[in-house]
Amino acid sequence: MTTTQQEGYEALKEQLAPLSRVSIVSAKVAEVLSDRLRTGHERYRTRLTRIGGEPPTWPWVPLSTPIEAWKAWTEYALDTAERTVLFWDTLRRRGDAYLEHERAGHLPLLHFQRPGKCQSRRDSPGCATPRGVSHA
Repeated sequence: MTTTQQEGYEALKEQLAPLSRVSIVSAKVAEVLSDRLRTGHERYRTRLTRIGGEPPTWPWVPLSTPIEAWKAWTEYALDTAERTVLFWDTLRRRGDAYLEHERAGHLPLLHFQRPGKCQSRRDSPGCATPRGVSHA
């Protein structure tokens, strides 16, 4: 190897050193995450079995690389986003149904006629309390 090639190799090695460190750190993060998820899965199975429920049928699959952890996270984030959209769509539909019901001139479905508060026997002759009541 010539000195120029050796210098180029050393320069490339210096430039790749941070990437090597990133790879090592991300592998350690994936390992810690995998251990924590495995422990959580085992505890969940134990507690679910203890209360008499069916243990989960899915097997524990450890995350071996940071890419697998990223894929799992994106699947979770996508599921969360989809559920959020469905939740707000349900609320929108309920609101639309309520407004349509109200525009038709109907009372709200859960509207009940109830008497006002009775503070004392002197409030009204129909007050059902035998003695004064304080609603503080």
